[in-house]
Amino acid sequence: MSKKKEELTGPQKKELKKILRLNPNFSAQGKLGEFFDSYLLCEATARKLIYYKTGKDHITLYTKSIDSALKRFFPNNFDSIPVNKIFDSSLKTNRNNKTCRQLRNAYIHNLSKKDRTEIENRITPLKEDMQKWLSLFEAL
Repeated sequence: MSKKKEELTGPQKKELKKILRLNPNFSAQGKLGEFFDSYLLCEATARKLIYYKTGKDHITLYTKSIDSALKRFFPNNFDSIPVNKIFDSSLKTNRNNKTCRQLRNAYIHNLSKKDRTEIENRITPLKEDMQKWLSLFEAL
């Protein structure tokens, strides 16, 4: 049984797809760059989706807000998108189990060598999780 969803408008869909074409091109820096390319696109599309739901310009990236926007616009995909594994910054995690956002924050703010190594070692599952999110917008 499909869930009732609110449709994104034509211009909203166009804007979300446009974000995907704005590849930051960090991938020339290897696995670390590939991670940042994907994560930045995930964050930009999440912020835009929350904006479309709330109409507020200042977006705080809480997983609760992302879940709410996802349920509104993509209810049939809700269970297949690993929102927490991508966007949660408050989960208590161990090494080799950090979320994409935790790894991004740790590396960007502290240039943490351990987090860089974790990104490089886990690049495949991290990118797979982020691709599940990004595929929502590729299909628009």
